[in-house]
Amino acid sequence: MGAKRDFLTVIRPYERLTAAVIMTLALLCAGVMTVLSHFSKTEEQARKDKNQRASDYVASLYREAETVSRAAEPFEEGDCTNQVLTRLRHIVAVNPHIRSVNLYPENGTGCSSLEGRLPERKVSYSEGHVPFYTTMKQEDGHIYYLVYFRSAASLTGVAVNGYFVRDALRYISPDAAFYPLQDFMKLSPAGYAWKSSQYPFVLVSSDSMNIRRLLLHSRAVIIFILGVSLLAGWMTYVSIGLINTPRFALKYYLYKKSFYPVYQPVISTRDRKVAGLEILMRCGNKKGNEASPALFIPLAEQSGMIGELTLQLLEKVREDFAMLSEKGLYLAVNITSEIVENPETLSELLKFTEHAQRYGLDVLVEITERQSFSLTEQLSEKFALLRKAGLHVAIDDFGTGYSNLSSITQLNPDYLKIDKDFTGYSMAGGVREAVLESVLHISAITAIPVIAEGIETPAQFQYLRERGVWLFQGYLFSRPCDGRSVSNYIRDFYVQF
Repeated sequence: MGAKRDFLTVIRPYERLTAAVIMTLALLCAGVMTVLSHFSKTEEQARKDKNQRASDYVASLYREAETVSRAAEPFEEGDCTNQVLTRLRHIVAVNPHIRSVNLYPENGTGCSSLEGRLPERKVSYSEGHVPFYTTMKQEDGHIYYLVYFRSAASLTGVAVNGYFVRDALRYISPDAAFYPLQDFMKLSPAGYAWKSSQYPFVLVSSDSMNIRRLLLHSRAVIIFILGVSLLAGWMTYVSIGLINTPRFALKYYLYKKSFYPVYQPVISTRDRKVAGLEILMRCGNKKGNEASPALFIPLAEQSGMIGELTLQLLEKVREDFAMLSEKGLYLAVNITSEIVENPETLSELLKFTEHAQRYGLDVLVEITERQSFSLTEQLSEKFALLRKAGLHVAIDDFGTGYSNLSSITQLNPDYLKIDKDFTGYSMAGGVREAVLESVLHISAITAIPVIAEGIETPAQFQYLRERGVWLFQGYLFSRPCDGRSVSNYIRDFYVQF
């Protein structure tokens, strides 16, 4: 059971768990990143919208100041009379965001809607040359911003109530700040800056996005994604267990090209040489151990994959042709009727035979049937095609399974191969030895040579040899080995009988 489990369990439990964890983490990370990206873009867009609204609001204050400046232009060159003050104060009154308007002529005293006559003052370079030059003033705890407008005759300063600027900043965040452009460039305050495209001011906010806030905002969706990810991980674990079937295991070993040939010599006592080699299939499992053919051959036949395994085996046997080319051997290939009936595997078998013959090798096909079959007309034609191509036919494990007398009449084989279960009956006495004697009698009366496999003791060898058997195979002579080793065995073969 342990060997079978090792062979079939291509995907180990820890690999299933690892795949499930990777699936869970991949989905969770992808989902969280997608959600955070979405919320981040949403937050970014919301912040841009808030900054745009605040900027538009402050820009409207600048426009209002500009309107007041143009309305005060007719009074720039006159004296600061009561009539002029009245008109200036009227202009301020109808513009609710304006605190005052001040006129500074190039020569003489100025005039303020709030303070009346102003002393003569020198206009600074920035006030006279920078459009919309803005400075902040504070008086009695009240903040206001003076925006300067230059005309040909004088300088006009319009004071915007700072309360309304602070009101605009509430759109952004409580700690947002307003900076005239020249102050922003001078101070370079840290934070998220939004520069007006119309007027020289910048709104700065330290209200930047952070991962913690994003996670808090999206926690409900993230919890849902976590649940979906865990479910997907569990389904992955279960699904891998469901696909970890014998067929999947065979597909895996085929993909890894784990099936390879070993060869067991067939000894001819008549010709006193190695007559042929049976090609046996082996497979290395994931642990590096050799899996028993008794394990994977029945699985391959039951799952309909024996043809694929045989094709991979033949492909690797071709690599050994050069080592065996001068030996005058036959190569025995185990096949089933399914392989012969399949056009693809039949074609590959014929190509294999043609290739072997170029190296001086004959091919013997050993028919093994674990299920009942009948030689239909179509199947008979294909066996005829094999014989025409120079292949010989043997019935493998004769007397076991569905290989019986009817097989002889249907296939007309060149050899009968008796299984080690029968060769083990030699000298057993009673019914068992009688069964073996019957098989040998059939061989004698049909003149079909017997290949006795599973010979492990000299007594078995001598018993069968005395009864006319001259082709032997078994551990008494050689264990199955790779191409190089069997080539050396043939080269060094010494007849000891």
